[in-house]
Amino acid sequence: MAAEPIILNPIGWGQFRLLGGWKRTLGLAGAYAGAAFVILLLLYRAMRADVTLQRFASGALFFFILIQTAILVFIGTNAIKRAIQRDFTTDMISSHRLSAMSGYTAALGYLTGPTCQCVALSFVNWIICTILSGIAGLTGGFSDLVGPSLMFVVMGCMAIFAWSFQTLMALCTRGRISVVGAFVVLGFLSNLETVWTLPGLALVIPSYLVRTLSSLQSSTRATAQDIPVLTSMFAQLALSFTFFLAAARKYTRDDVAAFAGPLGYCLVALCALLAGVGFSRVPQTPSFFAPRIFYNGNVQIVATFVALAMISVIPVANATRASAEWARRKAKDPLFDKRRPRSFVESVLVTVLLALGILFLVLGKEWRPLFADHDDMVGREQVAYCVTAFVLTLLTLGGFLRVAYAGGTKIGWLLVLYVIAAWCLPMFADFSLDALTNPAAITESGRSMLFTSSPVGLWVACCTELEAPVVQGLLVQAGITVLSLALASRTRR
Repeated sequence: MAAEPIILNPIGWGQFRLLGGWKRTLGLAGAYAGAAFVILLLLYRAMRADVTLQRFASGALFFFILIQTAILVFIGTNAIKRAIQRDFTTDMISSHRLSAMSGYTAALGYLTGPTCQCVALSFVNWIICTILSGIAGLTGGFSDLVGPSLMFVVMGCMAIFAWSFQTLMALCTRGRISVVGAFVVLGFLSNLETVWTLPGLALVIPSYLVRTLSSLQSSTRATAQDIPVLTSMFAQLALSFTFFLAAARKYTRDDVAAFAGPLGYCLVALCALLAGVGFSRVPQTPSFFAPRIFYNGNVQIVATFVALAMISVIPVANATRASAEWARRKAKDPLFDKRRPRSFVESVLVTVLLALGILFLVLGKEWRPLFADHDDMVGREQVAYCVTAFVLTLLTLGGFLRVAYAGGTKIGWLLVLYVIAAWCLPMFADFSLDALTNPAAITESGRSMLFTSSPVGLWVACCTELEAPVVQGLLVQAGITVLSLALASRTRR
């Protein structure tokens, strides 16, 4: 059966009709426009006499920008979650999978169908904000039309990112998880500017919406150095496209990995690219809510290493799972002649090359200030130690995952346990022992080998001015890696 063209989208049209079709969508847009006009008129009439029309329009513009953000992020993502959850609850998803729709058609349908009313309300809000901007005279070097349009394009990119991520998460969890809470927390931290500890994340969840609006109200034109609008839009759209491809793959079957194969490596490469660009694009101006430590390059590079290591787990876990499934089928059927997948060790090497290679390639000569000066280590040695710890932690995790996949496919508990036991517990134990034995000098003394046996502790020791035995910590990590690889090699299925 031939696949239907992506423009002839049964899921999208079906979800649109479930929401009432054109009649309800246009009626809702008209009612919203009428209610907005009446409310604005009543509020203006109730204002004091000294409140000018321009001042009132400026405040109303800001209010409608907030409403528009809520419509796109909150209502839109929840609509997608409910639509996918309903299809799983009623088992309609099985009927969809038996039809001629491709995964790309289905993913696009879930993106466009449930959000049609949000798009209609956004169009009404754009007209309202354009009129208010003209009344208030908020041009800031732009025309009255381009000012609100720029804001809505920025929010549209953010909405596409949120919707595509919600589609992927809903298909992976059968519609049980909503990403609204995550976006609320990240948006809150972003507006407090504390999220800039991780520069790449600050590009994806930027805190420049209010600043962009303020720049349109001022007499000076906003520059790309002040507001990384284009860079953030590219980051959001690139990640959205990656999530869309993963959702299309996940739609086909529940047991299919969303980021299997080259797509997982593409995600790692894209995140590494955004991490490198973030160091040069994100403004670094300390404030009350974001002290100077959040803009410290040593802290930022450590946070970047941790984030890239967590993202790099995805292709390594997929390669380990493919190897375990092949071994299991080979053990049950000696005539099974499918080609053996590549070892997860090769996946680790490719992932490290993409993640850290792209990161340092983008940083160029700017990597040196990110590493604090040490008497016993030069810059290149610090980088070598960090890269070695990166490789060892992925190899260790790959070995343990290979053992876990031999017994089943549910490995979420193992990932959490590994992060707690190998990353957090050694550092906590080192601080605890130091507090018990020498509480007076806990902030002045260096750390022990227990601290650097954690990859995070080793990155902290290499990138900051903290004194700790780096080589001894690497030896401990290498020993754990050898143990995990030995366990993996003894696993036959």
